[in-house]
Amino acid sequence: MKAVYQAIREQIQLECPDIKHVRLWNNQVQFNADGMQIEYLKPAVFIEFLSPINYTKLGCGLQKADDVVIRLHIVHEFYNGIEQEENLGVFDIKDDVYFALEEWKSETAKTGHMTRIAEELDTSHTNIYHFIQDYTINWIDDVSQRIKNGVTTSATIKVTGTINQ
Repeated sequence: MKAVYQAIREQIQLECPDIKHVRLWNNQVQFNADGMQIEYLKPAVFIEFLSPINYTKLGCGLQKADDVVIRLHIVHEFYNGIEQEENLGVFDIKDDVYFALEEWKSETAKTGHMTRIAEELDTSHTNIYHFIQDYTINWIDDVSQRIKNGVTTSATIKVTGTINQ
């Protein structure tokens, strides 16, 4: 999961230079609303892995995580001035994130393509825009193939057979 998080974070940082802060979600928006000032630069994107994550055993220590929902919290400042002006830049930022991640996949983290499945605007905050985008993704977890005591624990899977038509 760490490799998947890092790959998504790197992709956002690479493709969305206007985003100033990309981190793991830890309910930062609600903490700020509750008066616990957690400072971070905005616009920001927080990455959340929705639970549960279900795994299927593939063999040789490999597992596949299927249809995992990754929730992105896109946070941008909003100060409603005297003229009631709107900061429509938040739409550009959320579109940039979508453009960076839709159909993207990571060879390093062994993921499939990301696909956006939902989007919503959280309007319960006074001085920020909080867009939420949900994506599905799958990946192969090969953590158990790390080197242990100087020995690589990986194995090669060989599939043989014939196809009858």
